[in-house]
Amino acid sequence: MVRISPLLLCLAFAGCGGGADNDTATAYALSLRVGQQIVIPEEALTVTFADVTDSRCPTQVLCVWAGEGRVTLVVSQSGYPAESLLVVTPASPEGQPSNQSSYRAFRFTLESLDPIPAMPGPIPTELYRAGVLVEKR
Repeated sequence: MVRISPLLLCLAFAGCGGGADNDTATAYALSLRVGQQIVIPEEALTVTFADVTDSRCPTQVLCVWAGEGRVTLVVSQSGYPAESLLVVTPASPEGQPSNQSSYRAFRFTLESLDPIPAMPGPIPTELYRAGVLVEKR
């Protein structure tokens, strides 16, 4: 289990400075591997990278459709039931899952999904890493 220091993360984000347009009190940048669970103790929040489905076009291939990476996160906060959230990269057209999802007072944004496929064929699940921004609203 990895613990995140909000002070260090907050310093990395200019939006945490407390400006007049600051709607986000706190932001946490997470990097998760499939199956990994991260606890943000200050928020009593647990985030787990539960699953990935990847149909993105490999960089070495010319595709008609760019495809998408779908990440399932399981999130919970002390005293509340866990929920599964689906976030997609790139952001999908309206009416489809997007790269953002919410749970209680938190917004989860899928900022990256690595590795990007280079050649056709599956990528071993253990190689995936999701960059997720968690913002407390």
